[in-house]
Amino acid sequence: MAQRHRILARVLSITSDEKGRPAVDTSELLRVFGMIYNDTFQESVNDSQVLTPKDREETGLLTAEIARLTAIVERQERELGSVKDEISWLCARVEAAEQRMLAGPGTKKKWWWR
Repeated sequence: MAQRHRILARVLSITSDEKGRPAVDTSELLRVFGMIYNDTFQESVNDSQVLTPKDREETGLLTAEIARLTAIVERQERELGSVKDEISWLCARVEAAEQRMLAGPGTKKKWWWR
């Protein structure tokens, strides 16, 4: 059971986990101290987002590979649909053959059967 305590002149709340260790929720830190801004972090993120020619080439290759695999999947789905249709047709043929066998030569025909 988590217990809540007030610290920093009753401004920041901490909790205790199952083992009794104190813990501060991140949202509680943001509520009390606000957002932390670091200009060097923002610059490093922007620098890492620049694509090099090698990255552009690799992105192009991956896009082409995705298109090729998508086409393969679509073709396989079409083939699967046609195979399912063929299986349904064969099941109907087997069922019709079973019905003919049940009413085979060993059964006496009634006069109203034609």
